[in-house]
Amino acid sequence: MQPLRVQPVPQPYLEVLGVHPFVGRDFRPEDGDDRAVLLTHRTWTSRYGADVDVVGRSIATIDGKSLRVIGVLPPSFRTASATSFFETADMLTSRRPSYPPGTRAFTPLARLAPGVTREAAAARIAAVHGTELKPGEVQLRVLPLREVMGRTSSRTLTLLSAIAVLVLLVGCANLANLVLARGAERQRELAVRASLGASRWRIMRLLVVENLMIAALGGSAGIAVAYWIFRSLIVSLPTALARTTAPVFDARVFAFAATAAAVAGILSSLLPAWRLARADMKSGLERGRLHTHPLRTGPRALLSIELGLALVSVVAAVILAQSLWALVSRELGFDARRLVVSAWTVSAGAANRDRPARLAEFTSELDAIRTIPAIRSVAATYTLPASGAAAELPLFPRGQGRRGVWTISAGFFRTMGVRVIEGREFEERESFTAAPVAVLNESAARALFPDGHAIGREVRAPLQPARTVVGIAADWRKSLKVAAEPAMYVPFDRTLFRMGQAIVDADDTPAVREQIRAAITRVSPDSDIRIEPIAALLDRDVAVLRFTMSIISAFALLTVALAMLGVYGVITFISGERLREYGVRVALGATRPAIGLLVLRQAVIPMAAGLIAGSLAAVWTARVLAAQILDVAPASVTTFIMAAVGLFVCGVLAASVPARRATRVDPMIALRAE
Repeated sequence: MQPLRVQPVPQPYLEVLGVHPFVGRDFRPEDGDDRAVLLTHRTWTSRYGADVDVVGRSIATIDGKSLRVIGVLPPSFRTASATSFFETADMLTSRRPSYPPGTRAFTPLARLAPGVTREAAAARIAAVHGTELKPGEVQLRVLPLREVMGRTSSRTLTLLSAIAVLVLLVGCANLANLVLARGAERQRELAVRASLGASRWRIMRLLVVENLMIAALGGSAGIAVAYWIFRSLIVSLPTALARTTAPVFDARVFAFAATAAAVAGILSSLLPAWRLARADMKSGLERGRLHTHPLRTGPRALLSIELGLALVSVVAAVILAQSLWALVSRELGFDARRLVVSAWTVSAGAANRDRPARLAEFTSELDAIRTIPAIRSVAATYTLPASGAAAELPLFPRGQGRRGVWTISAGFFRTMGVRVIEGREFEERESFTAAPVAVLNESAARALFPDGHAIGREVRAPLQPARTVVGIAADWRKSLKVAAEPAMYVPFDRTLFRMGQAIVDADDTPAVREQIRAAITRVSPDSDIRIEPIAALLDRDVAVLRFTMSIISAFALLTVALAMLGVYGVITFISGERLREYGVRVALGATRPAIGLLVLRQAVIPMAAGLIAGSLAAVWTARVLAAQILDVAPASVTTFIMAAVGLFVCGVLAASVPARRATRVDPMIALRAE
């Protein structure tokens, strides 16, 4: 059975968050010593079949003590980790933190009193806590919880919403062109209606209602397709988004989509219907055709808008693709194919073992892995690359640098494939003895010892004992999204040991994984073992960006397809209106290639105008993406040129179809068309 995590929280935790249990009750002060727990809604439904009678039951744990279920959290309550239970605890007194000194272990939550602003609360905290930090103290800042937890998801959803609006606008432009084209085909009918007394308002209402019917049919089909796509996307949604957004396709989404379709249908038909209703109906009756020259301006303007919006979406997709490629192709400074092995003992009483017993079991697991012939080297660390929790110990005093103290064992650099530039690594006798030695990376060595002589010197970091520098390692990135930071590496301290994870240098094959699993099982039969390459951690590190790029690329392709459909429709409409003119030109000696170029010119000019205007909007979009979302350099001029040229070529190809049709017109048929 898959082990579940229990997160200890203080008694007023849910009250501060404003959350009420879905089933059962909240924590009470008397629950502190009773090990009362609240189940998350997901655990309640998946593990206990949404059984209401689970409230009041006892749940066995690996430490031999039971938990008493007092309630179930609501389905809207989501956590940033895979926590399955919430247990009440006095986090300041009853449980001493089992983290290395100086580690940021807890984040305080507070609900502001009515009428108290964020600025006032920050000023009060500064007055009580002081502005100057002492060694070991933590700086307190007042930040909205939504901003802290949903920063990534809110930016991503804003970007996706913006590109979806672009697609909707291009679709509205196509719908408006459809109204104009159908209105031109029904010119005699509209003229007859006007002659029989129909007002311009009645003609407009007729066209708008017909357009609403089209929007209703298209919206219904779109909602059905969106639901099918949603079911497919929800499975591949990155964890960082899934745990903070929890999207659902419910009645609210359906109502919003239906409303958007109706509003789009109305707005996209009002202006074309107004222009059609104002056309010269009298000449339409006399000649059987309205004066449509004024109507040609509308489709061309809409065509320019479509090309401009398509350029913006394409540039956004290209920037995201370039950013993702820049991230994944960065030099990490180590071999990401190394395996990460996490083994958690889940047998009864395992949680009650003292630190020396845990350390003995962990080192035995490392020794068992070393005996495998396919293993080249093994090392241990507290934290992992791209884990989001690495290097939380302060290395420099406040204002002098970033945090960056890593706890590792001997052989870590050799196993990771990181070069030791000067000095040496830790020796085996130093691995788990809290030896007062340290290895600096290049950035830390330059910052702490500008004279270039770090080996043998003493380092005094906050909350750390005095350490002698024995080696300097090359810089390497702990994440694809950040540059290498100053870091100091220290050995494990057996008196503070809580957990450790193994890094294995070996070929990632099913056989090797099975051998590692068997070796650990021999030492700890009841263990939950997870094995994956560091590359998988790094891949999850950019999962949100990859997901965003995929969605925006799909939207960009849809926008381009709609824009090309618009080009085809507009040029077909205009060339159809000038069919008699083309016949006369051919009868007077014009060549068919000249007719084709004449038709293409009707598309080239509005497309060029739209791409120029779209380039200005795309430049602004690129700056927004680079500065606020991706934190990468703005797109180059080449990106804009290639996107504009690509769209222009596609537009010419789309216009060439009606242009080729126009070159085949029979002059006699065209002259007899009226």
